[in-house]
Amino acid sequence: MRFESISRRRRPLSRNETAGAISQALETFPGIGFDWQPAELRLAWTDGPGPSTIWKTAGEPSGWKYHNPAFYAPAAGAAQVVLMERTHSTTALREAAVRFYAIVERPPDLARERDVARLAQILEADQPLPGSFPIVEGIAGALANGLPASADDPAAYLLKAANLLHQLGYNRLWAEAYRLAD
Repeated sequence: MRFESISRRRRPLSRNETAGAISQALETFPGIGFDWQPAELRLAWTDGPGPSTIWKTAGEPSGWKYHNPAFYAPAAGAAQVVLMERTHSTTALREAAVRFYAIVERPPDLARERDVARLAQILEADQPLPGSFPIVEGIAGALANGLPASADDPAAYLLKAANLLHQLGYNRLWAEAYRLAD
């Protein structure tokens, strides 16, 4: 005889319960400069954990969804939405350009839906701890000298980084970063 568990639906959390769950989740990420506005259910930060990690840490509040306005337009009539706006440092944008190039061996084309989806997936992932990927960090560091110090337009900055990577030669920079990481 085989028994299968039937999951029970959880009741939707109230606005205050959702705000409390997220507030508690944020405490598990010390050192990240969160701008949390519980009254508006709006969270903003730069780098660090991805939105899905924060959402899972908050227990995936029942009856609610999170939305990252940097990548997606809010669904019409979505009343129970927590806004999670994660921005990226220039270092994170250069590293995303390197990671993208490592996958497809060319700069991204933002007119191609698949490229945009790949970039979103890379950028929404948790930001690795410094030193976790020394070759990616080395290549991204080599790009820093040829790029502006700030990124007023993150998409344009990322494209400049990817094109510079292409011009300088990914394989050459990879070999140099590997040599330095050893």
